[in-house]
Amino acid sequence: MLRVILHIIFILVISVSYGCASNHRTSVDPNSTITLTFNERYPDNVGEIESATCKLDHWSWDKELKSGDTLIEGLHYQLEGLIPHGLTFKAIVKSRNELELQFEGQAEEHHVNDSVDGLFFTLLQPVFLNASPKAPQEEVTKYNLHIQFGVGYALKGQVTQSDGAVTVEIKLTGETIDIDQENQKFTTQTLFEPGDVYEVRIKNHPRGRCCQVSSNARGIMQNEPIEGIEIFCEEGSWDHPNNYTDFIGTDINGFLGEHELVTSGSNPFGEIGFLQSSMSPNTNLIFDYVSTLPTVFQPNLSSPNYRSTTIPSDAQSIVSHMNDKGLSMYGWVNQDQNSNDQVYVSIVDRDRGLIIADKLTQTISPKSNIKIVGNQNNEFYIFWIENNTKIYFTYYDGKTLRQAQSLWTYGYSLNQLQVTLNNNGEALTAWTLNNPTQQLFHSFLSQGEIKTGVGINTPLSFASTSVTHFDITSGNQESRIVWSQEDPNITGQHNIYEAYGNHDQWTKPSISTAYFRSEPNPLQVLHLLHHDVHTAIVWGVLNAANDYRIRYLSRESITWENLFEVGTVATNTLTSLQASMNLHGDVLVTWAKPSGNYIYRRLFENGSWSTETQTSSFSSLDTNFMDQHESMLANNGTAFIVWEGEENDQYRLFLSSKIADETWNDPSSIGDMINPQGEYYVTSSNHFTLHASQGCGGGAIMWTQISENADQSTTFGKQVFWSKFR
Repeated sequence: MLRVILHIIFILVISVSYGCASNHRTSVDPNSTITLTFNERYPDNVGEIESATCKLDHWSWDKELKSGDTLIEGLHYQLEGLIPHGLTFKAIVKSRNELELQFEGQAEEHHVNDSVDGLFFTLLQPVFLNASPKAPQEEVTKYNLHIQFGVGYALKGQVTQSDGAVTVEIKLTGETIDIDQENQKFTTQTLFEPGDVYEVRIKNHPRGRCCQVSSNARGIMQNEPIEGIEIFCEEGSWDHPNNYTDFIGTDINGFLGEHELVTSGSNPFGEIGFLQSSMSPNTNLIFDYVSTLPTVFQPNLSSPNYRSTTIPSDAQSIVSHMNDKGLSMYGWVNQDQNSNDQVYVSIVDRDRGLIIADKLTQTISPKSNIKIVGNQNNEFYIFWIENNTKIYFTYYDGKTLRQAQSLWTYGYSLNQLQVTLNNNGEALTAWTLNNPTQQLFHSFLSQGEIKTGVGINTPLSFASTSVTHFDITSGNQESRIVWSQEDPNITGQHNIYEAYGNHDQWTKPSISTAYFRSEPNPLQVLHLLHHDVHTAIVWGVLNAANDYRIRYLSRESITWENLFEVGTVATNTLTSLQASMNLHGDVLVTWAKPSGNYIYRRLFENGSWSTETQTSSFSSLDTNFMDQHESMLANNGTAFIVWEGEENDQYRLFLSSKIADETWNDPSSIGDMINPQGEYYVTSSNHFTLHASQGCGGGAIMWTQISENADQSTTFGKQVFWSKFR
């Protein structure tokens, strides 16, 4: 009797003590999976992994297996899943019933977020003593091998005054978190190791509001979680110059160069700034960067303070691009001492200063049509036309600037060069070629390499008729080209064609199926609006009655649909047509009519169009300046319209805007804001530009003007002013 009791106790003890290392269960289930954690050796953190021991409780290893023997994969065990690069796996017999599992070597580019699950180790029947069929029925034979790289910590924070949902993006990991209006707290799922640079960015702002992150939203991870990250949201408002002395730049030695607003659709801070160029006493062109907002990069940005690069005063075709990380590329053409055209480039980091200054070409042929595109991964391309027959380009991958190489060479005149680049490093280039009519060609590049098999040197258009207008975009999922030309089979009918694709695959249109709209007359203007999910085009054309028609066509799948006539102008003249789309597929279309000096608008929002509305009605507006109007629509529903005109013998800028679901405000004269005393007036406002930050709905207007007093006895010279919205 005592022997039977002892035997029962022995069986119970065995039932709860089987398994590997410290992973035990309270019941025997040989088909279940136990997770074994293999930790990275600490504190070295060089990718070396500690071993784990597996122990049999009911059966021992086959009698042929001795201590120190290595099990053979396929005979003794099966391993499913991918082992991190740099590691090899071994299963070594340690004793009659113990097995040591090892990962030898060093994992490459390992990180706490690269920790591995889904690597399964299964013991096969020949490994058990005498290969008994009962052994695998009584032993757990399958294990999930979890490799844990280092120790990681989360980021935690909260939102205040959001009045809507906020989406944040975590730099380095790419994780996005939707923060609802009720909870307003967030914790990252991905982790950071000590020494990692972390950064919380605003990806989507609440409708009609602009959010900013607190100063501790960016830094270097220490040995503890980061808590208390604050996100503050508020409704935007305009900040105009106080008076004529509140300018942000002026000419030096009587010259003021071009200036360009620089913001990005993915800019997390809604930061808006511009590149200002002016002439210095040593006759070099100096670029400065100015920002409207304090950010984590630099707390004090109230005046021009990012000295970027110097460009000779006789430089031609100066172009520039800045991404939201503060990396800029400048390109220009200048003649050397032998009067040969050369292309030069400078790459500047706003925190580190000048990175590269280099001459790209040695040839003597004329250079023109310089274009620069960049993305948020610090990739840049610069393209240019050489001798009107060749296209050259160079590529900067964030570290190295490549030598210039030929993209296209042909014996006919090239023109209308357009380029675009997405955040995947994919660049689309298109141009027209007079051969003898204007044909449309394109090329596709990825990470600096010309991709083959995508229509390189193959016209997208048909040789019998000319391309009248074309536009291109490059989204993160899809690139697209649309263009118009006369139907080769129907005289007077003009079709709009499209091609789209990504990587190596492109659709190629044919005459019979590719066009999606026909018009009786050539298009006067064509806008392509594209944000991966949403695509639309807006164009203007004269109809058979010689009226100017503005049309809109949208696409959210393969089929184009929702043809809509936005507006009709009972004249054959339209001074300007602007169109803007945000990431939600909302569209703002604005146009100017010369008769009565009016600007009209229509807004596509929540699936329907607003009524046609007259934005301005100033009888004294000068029609010569009415073609200078711009409009923008931001992601959070904020919209701006700016135009230039003459009022009471003074040139002024006028503004109308709306915040999200609020009504449009009445047009106001920005010029009144910079001339409150009435002593001075603007004799010229020969350039202005408008930009809306797609991120939070912020915006900025920048313009140049010459201010004089009433009797013109005092001139303040050409000055740069701006109004900013946030």
